[in-house]
Amino acid sequence: MKSLVVSLLLSFVCYTANSQCFTDRHNTSWNSAWISCDRTGSPNPIRGNSHWLRLNLNQIYSLGQITFWNYNDPENLDRGLQEIVIDYSLDGENWEEWGTVTIDQAEGSGFYEGVDGPDLEGLTAKDILITGLSNYGDNCFALSELKIEVLELVSDLAELEDFELSISPNPTSSILNLELSAENVEGDLKYTIVDLLGRNLQNGIINTGSNKIVQQIDVSFLNPGQYFLELHSARSSSSKAFTKINP
Repeated sequence: MKSLVVSLLLSFVCYTANSQCFTDRHNTSWNSAWISCDRTGSPNPIRGNSHWLRLNLNQIYSLGQITFWNYNDPENLDRGLQEIVIDYSLDGENWEEWGTVTIDQAEGSGFYEGVDGPDLEGLTAKDILITGLSNYGDNCFALSELKIEVLELVSDLAELEDFELSISPNPTSSILNLELSAENVEGDLKYTIVDLLGRNLQNGIINTGSNKIVQQIDVSFLNPGQYFLELHSARSSSSKAFTKINP
């Protein structure tokens, strides 16, 4: 099967392959990067408060080669990640450690083409978590870009949108109403609310005792902004974006 490459441009927290004029070069701009100056609670509890980056692929894939572009700002090369630990998950909740990796310091050059990371050799995962264990000396931790080779889609799970999932109102100031058909839902149906950085903010169980599922979820505790409601059952998973506004 022909492989694909998923590229994450960290400054925008989105998938892209157009981060610089030359496909494999990274510019020297300070804002074309992920930067973490404060330790926050990790999605993987054993990592505690740390400098971390989560990549959610939305489906389970077989993964291959990783390529890193370390932080490439000439005046702050010491922010670049040095030793990292890579964790992976099939459901975004239960994590396994893949191992540790050392990333070379960037060059601070517009010709910088990154460095090869590990080959995951067909590892199946839905989420990849990268935690910075050390950097090259600064108080902030940073990484310009990464790419992961996607070998094939492993899960052929039905999308919950096929069950006529709806959420309302959207935007909402307090309550999110969820409705969907339970006809093809097997086992427990769980929900997770995550922010744009992939941080897990709330988890819960949805009652599937009837043919039509109707449930209210209180999101009043969230700050104004955009979030994702992720649903998971034994055979399916999906997510919908929603916006939280002030009352």
